[in-house]
Amino acid sequence: MFSVKYDSTELVNSTYNLQYARDNSAPPREFTLVPFASEDGSIIVYDRYGVKHIKVKGFISAATPAALQTAVDSFKELFSRRDKNLDITPDGGTLRRYVANCASHTLIGDYYNLTFLPYEADFIIKEAVGKSTAYTTIIDATMTAFYSTSHILSIGSAPEQKPKFTFTFTTPASITGVELGTVSTTYDIDTSMIVTGAFASSKILEIDCDAKTVKYDGDSIDYYGTFPRAVLGSDGITFTLRFGLISVEYNTTGGLAAYSTVYGNDYVAQSFMVKHTDSTYRRLALRLDSEGSPPNDFTATIEGDNDGVPDGVAVATFTVASGSITPVYTYMDNAADFSLTGNTKYWMVFKQVSDSGDVDNCYKVENYDTDPYSKGNYAVSVNSGVAWSDTFGVDIYFKLYFGGRNAGTYLTTYTLDYLPRYL
Repeated sequence: MFSVKYDSTELVNSTYNLQYARDNSAPPREFTLVPFASEDGSIIVYDRYGVKHIKVKGFISAATPAALQTAVDSFKELFSRRDKNLDITPDGGTLRRYVANCASHTLIGDYYNLTFLPYEADFIIKEAVGKSTAYTTIIDATMTAFYSTSHILSIGSAPEQKPKFTFTFTTPASITGVELGTVSTTYDIDTSMIVTGAFASSKILEIDCDAKTVKYDGDSIDYYGTFPRAVLGSDGITFTLRFGLISVEYNTTGGLAAYSTVYGNDYVAQSFMVKHTDSTYRRLALRLDSEGSPPNDFTATIEGDNDGVPDGVAVATFTVASGSITPVYTYMDNAADFSLTGNTKYWMVFKQVSDSGDVDNCYKVENYDTDPYSKGNYAVSVNSGVAWSDTFGVDIYFKLYFGGRNAGTYLTTYTLDYLPRYL
């Protein structure tokens, strides 16, 4: 049944007698253009939908002239309300809810309009779209591992849809970070968001891309990145999800690979900065190798900076035995999550436990010779860290992870849905 309501007041009735509500036209599409320097035409750098207009027409009727005037006053008050729901349900269709404001209304009266009065109104929809009032579910599953899957969003008419991600933690283990994102090569989409915190059993994390809110246990919390994007289309959107061990700072490219030796009094260090102030840092990955049989474990510490050199105070300590290293990746975890401050200089210091080993029984840390890492530098010490010598043309390969440690025992209920959006 056709229905039009403004702020819950039905306009298809014996008082307002609606003739039409024209909501099918899409809002104007606005383009940001940059003209070619020496040729005809321009390129489109961005486009978006502007304000949508919905025209409403009908007539007000009443039993007596006095009742008509009362109905007119009620009509004017109703249509003056700001940011109210304009709910339109077409015959055979689903409800579309627009947050609307009446820009103008005209009451067209002649002397003989004693018990009826024609009207026209123009509503503006500043969000440009209407939305369903019922969610469409895309995913409802129990997650136990890294997740990546492609789905097609087919309900709605607005190209951009706004998903909502809901996580209910049942066995969070030692996970203190969640990374989710959307990827589509067809639509040139690659967006991601990271949320960190002390997730507890039976608590809910909700990320609503439409409301632009991130809530944990009902309270708003901070996040990193951007709200993931999703669009309609036949090619699908890939949704990705990762629990814990989120790569946040790294140097993995550039130049010719070589190895720095670590043994005895010979230490190697790499300074770095992270962009996020966070308390959930946990893992370090290096490319390591060994020569001979190092007598003790390899150790990496993260230390603060003291006038351009490591300060000797360990913020985190990573240890690995020689039999566990690999030239591909060696992963090392601190005993617990630790804190780092964004845009602050830190050092990774690499050594052999007890200053043991020799040139024939040492560890080797891979580096690159073209200074590919812009936020730090390489340094060496030949006296157990008492004095350091900088080298600015070399950087150590590393990856640093936060979001806690994925212990492999977590369990989380994951729901992905959205309110279909209509132009």
